[in-house]
Amino acid sequence: MMDHIGPDMLTFANAGAKLRIIGSFIVTVLSETAVFLLCLQVFISTPLVKYHGQIG
Repeated sequence: MMDHIGPDMLTFANAGAKLRIIGSFIVTVLSETAVFLLCLQVFISTPLVKYHGQIG
């Protein structure tokens, strides 16, 4: 019975590690996307940028 539990627990641990890596990757991508969109919104709504856009 112990021989059967060992490999299963090891596989479960590996799956958990992979899920943590994928989860942290998704969180990083989402936070970077949010920051990018926020900066883009500020960049677009800045009057100085609109002013330069009209000159150009």
